[in-house]
Amino acid sequence: MSVRSLHLNGGSSRGPVSRFCPSDSTRRLLLLQAAECGESVTGTCRGFGVSRRAYYRWRARYRSHGAAGLVDRSSRPHHSARRLGVDHECAIAELRRQHGWGPDRIAAVLGLSRATVHRTIRRLGLQRQRPPREPVFRYQREHAGELLHVDTKKLGNLRRGIGHRLDHNREWRPSKMTPAGYVVLYAAVDDATRLAYTEYLRSRWIPKVSPQYAQPSTRPANRCG
Repeated sequence: MSVRSLHLNGGSSRGPVSRFCPSDSTRRLLLLQAAECGESVTGTCRGFGVSRRAYYRWRARYRSHGAAGLVDRSSRPHHSARRLGVDHECAIAELRRQHGWGPDRIAAVLGLSRATVHRTIRRLGLQRQRPPREPVFRYQREHAGELLHVDTKKLGNLRRGIGHRLDHNREWRPSKMTPAGYVVLYAAVDDATRLAYTEYLRSRWIPKVSPQYAQPSTRPANRCG
């Protein structure tokens, strides 16, 4: 198998990834196999879109750990020289469990940073657990027109329209001092069918319902405005 065929089967990671492309560990194994089949290291790396330094790094890992060495490793360091000591962690956990103190008070007692104490509490899983929320009991009427939810929204008119940059209208417009007035948007939602109806009017008072919309209702409509 040539380097070009390996490259077309999932060589470079610069292109879009699809479900037909192999994983990173599989590509690295193909890279090593292509170089061992007689292809030059430079040509193989160019076909797979990697550097020679990366090739030799993966080859050393493969010879030391086998296929498991080709899997991505965590970037977390093996040793953290500045990490908080075990004695301080035990003291923080003891004060947290016995007294329930927060990071500010524990930091003042132990002479540590508040951020350090807070991270330690989170790492040890000693943060306060939120009480479970009460379940929501939703209601819904069975018949249409049994309950209507009505609400209003007062909106202000634009004094000079949307502007000539949008409507390209260069005609005379009223000045900014001209009162524009308001319109009221009415919204009604049926509780059973979730059918919604909206209409905007000049007045905030509830208008008279048209005969075609007037239906007998067992409960009065709710009005919030």
